[in-house]
Amino acid sequence: MLRHLSAAALAAALLGSQTPAHAETREERLAAAFLYVVLAVDDMVVDDVIRQIAASIVAEIEATGARVTPEQVAEFESLLQAEMHSPMLDILLAQDQIMADVLTLEEIEALAEFYGSPVGRSVMRKLPEVVARQQPQIMAMVQGTIPGLMPEISRIFGLQ
Repeated sequence: MLRHLSAAALAAALLGSQTPAHAETREERLAAAFLYVVLAVDDMVVDDVIRQIAASIVAEIEATGARVTPEQVAEFESLLQAEMHSPMLDILLAQDQIMADVLTLEEIEALAEFYGSPVGRSVMRKLPEVVARQQPQIMAMVQGTIPGLMPEISRIFGLQ
């Protein structure tokens, strides 16, 4: 993607853009967020994220008692890669807009500095696995909680 931009060059660009003692603008936050997103998304291997999504869905299917073959898993992963890679990359690359609206310039620059470091880059590559390992627990909690809440949910939203 943009591998020709080194982490050090991006961090230097971000840190060099700091201008003390003035009110930051959205444009400044957006420029810093863009550099951060390029850095972060470049390290976040989208294929690995999609592979983790596939593994989570396969685990849910297997939890129902269904037998899943390695060939089915490979075909399913291939399907998700084909359908999700480009849209997921677009979503991830567009997060600079959201970051510019939610985070301060200082926060964005701190993220870029951390994720530009060797440890930060390693963390970014490992985060999809962290999320994937928690997802089954979160889904089980949601699936176990929502049915018991349905009477209250129906009352709140006027569903009968």
